Amino acid sequence: MFGSLSQVHATIPTNNIGGDSSQVIIFLVVVVILFIILVTLKVYVPFFKRVRYFKMEMKRSDGEEYYYWKFQLRKLYRKYIPFASLFIRKNGTRRRR
Repeated sequence: MFGSLSQVHATIPTNNIGGDSSQVIIFLVVVVILFIILVTLKVYVPFFKRVRYFKMEMKRSDGEEYYYWKFQLRKLYRKYIPFASLFIRKNGTRRRR
């Protein structure tokens, strides 16, 4: 079948480090960046829309309703921004260090 050992070695596929692998790496980087952008848009666009809505309701309301919307806004911050709960107390004031 094969005349010599060099012919056997020539039929074994090898990785072309110079050309194809760099294209694969660039493709993977582009895919990861697109994934991060899509996740960011999927999570943070609704977050900012709700923040804008809550602040609009806070401006329109007074008294007890104002505190309701302020509470809802704090809840939203705690849900979407995990480290925000370190700075927000239960009563809404900032912690002093």
